[in-house]
Amino acid sequence: MKIVTVLFFLFIVSCSDNSTSVEKNKLANPDEPVLNTQRGKIISDSTNILEPGIKKLELEYVVFGCACANWITPADRIKCSIKGELEAHCIYIEPAAPSLALPDSVFQFDKNNIKVTGQFYVREDYPQGTIETEEPQVKAKVFRYTKIEIVNKKFVVN
Repeated sequence: MKIVTVLFFLFIVSCSDNSTSVEKNKLANPDEPVLNTQRGKIISDSTNILEPGIKKLELEYVVFGCACANWITPADRIKCSIKGELEAHCIYIEPAAPSLALPDSVFQFDKNNIKVTGQFYVREDYPQGTIETEEPQVKAKVFRYTKIEIVNKKFVVN
């Protein structure tokens, strides 16, 4: 009898619906943001398109106590640190391919900058795949890069 019960249970489990909650949500509401019950709601806009033209930027990392855009050009950082408008000039970066992703452990942000080649998205947004967090996130310009290089900061000693 125990074997029959186990076999019945395995039969029921194997016949259950294997589609994920993401697939079900997308089929039911194709215009709604995807709700992934494992990770949270994706808040980036998948319809945002890239601006024409390739740009090259040198960026440095800015540490904030929030989940916000944290990359800025050195010129904007110098200009805005005086005026106190640093956050308004920061951008998000997004790799065009997973192999280009920049792990935080690659280098020390206070000693290195990055040079990226790519395009900005037309509208302010979040990097593709950004998950909603408890802390509200502010939209900012997003730069999608296809090439990245780590460069040493140039320190000036007075």
